[in-house]
Amino acid sequence: DRAVTTHPVILEAVIQILQTIECKILIGDSPGGSLDYEVVLNKCGIKQVADKYQIEIVNLNKYPVLNTINDGYSITYTGLYDQIDYIINLAKYKTHSLMQYTGAVKNLYGLVPGLKKADYHREYPNSQKFAQFLSKLYETLKPKVLFTVIDGIVGMEGKGPSGGKPRNFGYLFASECPSSVDYVAAYMMGFK
Repeated sequence: DRAVTTHPVILEAVIQILQTIECKILIGDSPGGSLDYEVVLNKCGIKQVADKYQIEIVNLNKYPVLNTINDGYSITYTGLYDQIDYIINLAKYKTHSLMQYTGAVKNLYGLVPGLKKADYHREYPNSQKFAQFLSKLYETLKPKVLFTVIDGIVGMEGKGPSGGKPRNFGYLFASECPSSVDYVAAYMMGFK
């Protein structure tokens, strides 16, 4: 209701499409901070959709981590990455207090284990440095990111990622390229 996360109807639509090609579907996320994962799943409607379609939900914080160095940046992300074939990236169209805009590339930050997110925010405290880190994270994960959907039907403006106000944008973005869809989405939001 507060337009913080992707609406469950978007998740449901993607599941319905994927079920037509007979693939194994997992729903995964890694909420940051001290949020109770089960509470988040219920409150956001994710658990209800997963139960309806009998889809397994995975807490990405529970897997061993993978580490790599990309152009001098130390990147830590969920070990589940090595066990999957593809990622369908479902993001929310909203503003962000540090990054101004958050969409497809920033949503991949969900593959970073929960408490490690806080470490990266301390390590890269301003938007320029954090954007460079996100770019390297994206480059690392890009080979398996098959498709992105950004839910902008009702998005958020103001003090995002969670303290802003819902706004009816009426947009649904989709692309095989997260950075390209972010370019278009951010431009439509008014960023240069």
